[in-house]
Order: sequence, then structure tokens, then C-alpha cells
Amino acid sequence: MKSIRILLALLAVMLFSMDGRAQDAPAGYLNGTPIDVSDGDTMKMEAGGVLRTVRFFGVDCPEKEWTGKWPAQPRWQEARDFVRALVMGKTVTVKLSGDSTYERYVGEVYVDGKSVTRELVRNGLGWWYANYAGDDLDLMRLESEAHAAGRGLWQDPQPVEPWTWRRMEHGDSPAPLNAGPIAQEYYEGTEGLSGDALREALHEIISDQEVLSYKDCWTALMYTDEDPANPNHVILLYTGWSIPKEEHGTGKDQWNREHVWAKSRGDFGTTMGPGTDIHHLRPADVTVNSSRNNRAFDNGGQPDLDDGRETGCNMDSNSWEPRDADKGDVARMMFYMDVRYEDSPDLKLVQGEENGKKPLHGKLSALLEWHRQDPVDDFERRRNERIFELQRNRNPFIDYPGFVDLIWGNN
Repeated sequence: MKSIRILLALLAVMLFSMDGRAQDAPAGYLNGTPIDVSDGDTMKMEAGGVLRTVRFFGVDCPEKEWTGKWPAQPRWQEARDFVRALVMGKTVTVKLSGDSTYERYVGEVYVDGKSVTRELVRNGLGWWYANYAGDDLDLMRLESEAHAAGRGLWQDPQPVEPWTWRRMEHGDSPAPLNAGPIAQEYYEGTEGLSGDALREALHEIISDQEVLSYKDCWTALMYTDEDPANPNHVILLYTGWSIPKEEHGTGKDQWNREHVWAKSRGDFGTTMGPGTDIHHLRPADVTVNSSRNNRAFDNGGQPDLDDGRETGCNMDSNSWEPRDADKGDVARMMFYMDVRYEDSPDLKLVQGEENGKKPLHGKLSALLEWHRQDPVDDFERRRNERIFELQRNRNPFIDYPGFVDLIWGNN
């Protein structure tokens, strides 16, 4: 079997070498000689007598200047020079991805037994491009380690992802937005709106998203809820406990995927869409998640215990009160779900605590109170940005907390 795989790889290289056209062969391997490195994630190489552009798969590096579009990002030259030192004057192998075309190869480039993509991320000179390589846990780990160690771009106080940089309005004085410059463009058309008009405008904006599978949510949550103090851990909702990312499943001391808007309320389960929207999925202790069940959110009740250990939450037969540090987070996730899925399955925040499969969830007055008591923090902002990388939509109530009063101000 091993000899067959080697033979197929050699045949793929031969096919590409004959005329350099990616569309004439299945994804395979291509050897060539780098001619130039234009920036951290793009190079030109000669293969089979044909000059082709190669875009490195799985990484996005700081942008160089594009006249009329955007200025150069900090460290773009550092990333470019790093790649030049790795590949120039050597033979490289490209493991081509399915995105390769006649005009451009896309693939992971190897030189001297090393992946250029992984070396860039390891050294903090590029971001894990989760939108295209979201299932690559090794890249997620390498980025987390580089961030924790303060390497490269992670030394900067507020590094901006290239995909955000490409969408920014680059003026002399960017507007002071809660979520950063991208929010101004993202919420275009909402200025001056309130009530149902604002709700409808936001619904249209945030409904444009990438939909994940339920399986993908494991990997996604390891990234979105990563412990800033320990990149190998996630922070659990309701308790704030930090546990290893790999300790997920159904065991008593593991974490699982909590649906903050209880999946029985609307009966959407784990179907793609509301059941897999990571804006309201959070890692939670298995036992604590089970205790919360599908209870409405409200104040009061008795302290919740996990094997005698206080979780910081309270509960009674109908309601669940998270610890204070999570109350605003929970409220803003619930506001998001109400607006995002107002059409199907027609989710709606209400004042009651009734249980059942109706798409209703309470208690609205408690959520409004929690939103004001527990303002947006850095962890919540970072989580919103990371979800935007993966899902391509945002929680407007994190970016603009004032939207809450503009929609529900009379409640």
C-alpha cells in the first residue's frame, strides 16, 4: 500500500512537471525552485519550466501596501524576509490543495523537512487562517503557543488580522468602535434606527454567515474560548474553570457543548444553524451543564454544587442564575439568538419561565438587568472576533451594547 501511495505521488509530480497546469491532475505534490517572495504568504516558483504563483495554505501574514486599498501592516517585511531566508536557493515541495488553479497554486510548502506555513505561525509571523484550515488543530496550537510566548506580531499591543485589515477604512483617525474598525463597515445602514427597524436591519446583517457542523464545534470552541493565560486550556461558562482542551466528552469531569439558548426551546437540537451557532455554544462542565438543563435565566434559587464544590451559580425548579462574571455574556448571547433566528425557528425572548418546546426563552427583564450589570470585557470581544473568523458574522450586542436599549428599551 505504501509503494502505491508513493507511485501516485510521483505520477502527480510528473503530470504537473509536463505543463505546470494544476487542473490537469488531482491534488498532489510539486517540486520547484522559488524565484521571488513577495510577502509572507506568497511566492513565485519555477516548476517544469513554468513560472507560477504559490499562496501558502493555512496561514495569513501581514499585508504589504496596496496603493489605493490599504497601507502596509506592521511586520509584513519581517514575515517576507523570514520566508526568503527559508526557501530561496533551495528546492521546495508544494502539497497542493483543492483550491489550486491554472493561475495560482494553493498549498503547503515544505523545505528542508519543514512546513513554511507552520514555521510562520510558530514564530508569530502569521495567523492561523482558520476560515480555510479550521480543522487543523496543530496550527491552532502553534498560534496559541506563539501568542502565549509573545513572539513576533504577538509582541504588539493590538495586532490586527489581515482579513480585518483588508476590510478596514484606513483613514487618519479611525472611529472609536467597541469592536474595532471593521464594525463600522459591518453595521452600515443601521445608523439612526431603533425598535423593529433596527432589529430587522441587524437580522439581515448577521444572517449572512458560514454554518458549521456540530462536529466542527468542538474545534471551534477550543479556539474561541481558549484560556488567555494557558493556550492549552479552555475557560468554562458558568464556573470560569480552566481545563485542558482535550478533556471534552461526556465524562463527569470533562467539558461539553452548552447551548445557552436551550436547544429544546424551539426544538432545533444540534441541527446545522441554531444548533451549531457558536455565538451561543460554550464549553461547560458536563455536570453543571446537566444541572442547568433547559431552565430559564433568572435571579434567585439555591447555590448549585458540583460534588460539593460551589459553581457560583444558583438554581430552582424553573430558573438558572449564572455567576456574576457570566451574566452579561449570557444576556448578549440570548439577544443575538432572538434577533438572528427570529424567522426560523422564530426564537423569542419573553418574560415567563415556562418550559417546553415552544421557541420561547426567559426571563427578558433579568437578561436586560444582567446586560447592564456586567459590561462587555476583553474575553468577550476576543471571542466575537474569533467567531467572526470562523463563522463570518458578529454579535452586534458585543460590538454596540447600546443596541440593546434601542431594541428592548421599553421592556
